Amino acid sequence: MQSDRSKERGFTLIAALLLLLLLAGFSIGLLLMVNTEQRVGGQDLNNNYTYHAAEGAMEKTSSDLGNMFKNIQAPTASQICALSNNYPTWDPTITYPAYNVAPVSGCTAPLLTVWGPISSGTNQGLYAQIIPVVMNASAQRSSGETVSMTRTAEVALIPVFQFGVFSDSDLFFGRAPDLGFAGRVHTNGDLYLGAADTYNLVFGDKLTAWGNVIRAVMQNGVPSPGNNNGGTVMIPTSSGGCASQMTDVPNARANSTCVDIASTTLGATNGSVVGGHGLRTKYGDVAERLLGYVA
Repeated sequence: MQSDRSKERGFTLIAALLLLLLLAGFSIGLLLMVNTEQRVGGQDLNNNYTYHAAEGAMEKTSSDLGNMFKNIQAPTASQICALSNNYPTWDPTITYPAYNVAPVSGCTAPLLTVWGPISSGTNQGLYAQIIPVVMNASAQRSSGETVSMTRTAEVALIPVFQFGVFSDSDLFFGRAPDLGFAGRVHTNGDLYLGAADTYNLVFGDKLTAWGNVIRAVMQNGVPSPGNNNGGTVMIPTSSGGCASQMTDVPNARANSTCVDIASTTLGATNGSVVGGHGLRTKYGDVAERLLGYVA
């Protein structure tokens, strides 16, 4: 009887040791899995951080290039290449082994320019002097992660004579009899659209405005309704959309390709008017309306 009890105690001890060994194995496996997940998660975080740093550097090159052409009418190749010295400095944990901006013709040769139509974007179809520029940026984290990006941009210098109207300030159409305007319209300010009561204003081509597109008020702040500025304004939703209306402006009627901006809900995928920054005008208490764009 005493021997049987000793055997039971020995079996219980062995079972306990085996269970403890099994639990220890589970614990070690779980610890290894957690450590692996932490390393993978940390590496993924560093990769994402470095990727966004490179992306930010690439956007900075594009912004610097655009600002240069705003401030210098005709920069030289060496001036464009000098932008390579303006690498980002906002994060001390990131270095930039490569940060270059250069025209495809190089930094010492004359700028390579090509004359041709713009293939996409707001100014599609206009002829421009196109300057190809290559930008590349490599961002490196102190932990070793490196991301490189390259972008080719085409700077388009557009002669303004291709526009029917190009205004550097606010532009006002309103209180006029029947008018069909065939050329492109652009303003660096706000665009005011209206026509005299019972008359038509028809646009045959694309309109762009850096500011707001406004119907409810005239440029002098006087409300359009009740002040002989309540006529019909029609704009094309695609190239040639108002061609038939342009042939007979007094009797023009809106349709699906030539819409009346007063009675049509225009969003980001309809209408040929492009709104820019959309800031409030000096008449901050008036109703404003930004119109969308379709190519």
